[in-house]
Amino acid sequence: MPDESVMAHLSKVFPTKTHHIFPSLAKVEEEVNPARFFRVNRKILASIDSVQKVSRFPGGRLRVQLKSGSHTRNELISLVRRTAFLDWLGTP
Repeated sequence: MPDESVMAHLSKVFPTKTHHIFPSLAKVEEEVNPARFFRVNRKILASIDSVQKVSRFPGGRLRVQLKSGSHTRNELISLVRRTAFLDWLGTP
């Protein structure tokens, strides 16, 4: 979260608007349990419980199916992150 001086400045500049400021994904990643969460890409931090299916994808990448509630999405794991992802899952 931004410090109080930033919030005070925003409230002076935009006195009639409400602004929601969220921490960066990198900051959230620092605070969660790495055994439970993995940074899939620059937009997605996935819970191990959300991983439904992992399959091979061209170029050595992986396609991972993530599910949250009734929403399902497919994301790609880069070749660079592949080994770390499989280690995180506990897959040889």
